[in-house]
Amino acid sequence: MPSTDLSLLGLASTGSKSGWQRLYSLYFPMIYGLLRRQQLPHQDAEDISQEVLSYVARELPTFEHNGRPGAFRNWLRQVVIYRLKTFWRRQQAVLEKPAEAIETHAVESEAEFVRQWDREHDQFVVGRLLQLIECEFELKTIQAFRKVQINDQPAREVAAELGMSVAAVYVAKSRVLHRLRVAAEDLVDESLLFT
Repeated sequence: MPSTDLSLLGLASTGSKSGWQRLYSLYFPMIYGLLRRQQLPHQDAEDISQEVLSYVARELPTFEHNGRPGAFRNWLRQVVIYRLKTFWRRQQAVLEKPAEAIETHAVESEAEFVRQWDREHDQFVVGRLLQLIECEFELKTIQAFRKVQINDQPAREVAAELGMSVAAVYVAKSRVLHRLRVAAEDLVDESLLFT
């Protein structure tokens, strides 16, 4: 179990096996899904996802966050785009298509990929992080958090439903939100996290 005072990115960059496993399980489905929506076959999308995450594993300890929101997201997106371009160049050689045809597809696909990546990244990461940290809390704590924070139910109603005091519901919300913010540090723009 990772320390609650280290962000997931910080934990993974220190070489922590559990931190890296969590980062991998967080990003592999997202990268793979976005690549599949770029019309890449399953095996190619899986291979590129693996290549990207292998690169991240090697380079993450030297990654320097510039303090701007989205720095890691943008760095990772550039890694994925580089691997996509490499894939398109290989396709050009294998299919012996004219360079212009492949390049046009690559540029159009890259622009769409950037739009998709920026649109989906933070929402996906926050949702997936919540799934990953749920095991650190009692079921009632997570239920209270989801009902109040995500479903926007009134705390008094949630307290009655779960057999908790209103104060306990707010404490549950606060504890999960704090843990989520710590885990998401440097991965997503904090202003996009729940308030």
